[in-house]
Amino acid sequence: VVVICPKCRARLKVEETKLASGGAKFRCPKCSTVLMLRKPAAPAKRNLDEKKILVAHSNPDTVRKIASVLSDSGYNTVTAPDGVDMMVKALKEYPFLSIAEMALPKICGSEICKKLKMRADTQGMKFILVSSIHDKTEYREEPVLLYRADDYIEDNNLSTQLIDKVERLSERSGRQKAEENQSGEDQPAVR
Repeated sequence: VVVICPKCRARLKVEETKLASGGAKFRCPKCSTVLMLRKPAAPAKRNLDEKKILVAHSNPDTVRKIASVLSDSGYNTVTAPDGVDMMVKALKEYPFLSIAEMALPKICGSEICKKLKMRADTQGMKFILVSSIHDKTEYREEPVLLYRADDYIEDNNLSTQLIDKVERLSERSGRQKAEENQSGEDQPAVR
């Protein structure tokens, strides 16, 4: 942990292991000011919104089409035109599912998928990657395996396959949450 002395503005490096749960007092080596340090509070864990879906695609017509289909099925949609906006909205809105074009401008959808799956607070987020390539033989491996996505859909199949894939992921997400709650209830209380 790096701390700045309020009196002399000196930068102090303090190991977190030296901080007790109630805090610890330190003296600035430059000006002798006594500092009280406490461990930073852990951020509150946010739950993913089971009815919210983030749609990110560079084509506004495709975004409108996807958002319309999803809202007709009872989902709330948040849209993003590029990868930077998608990343910001994913961390702000916490949707349970993100539908992202693989070749999004600024940051590609596959890269966002990998980054968000590695974060502890968003690793449970589901991803459907959308590709404009209409031939699966173009890939050496399935995009799902390459980018940690939960599913993949080609642009030309959005109107026929999207809702089925979303519903399947929604059911899987609900089942995982129920299993987590069940496993927490089965453990005996520690005294």
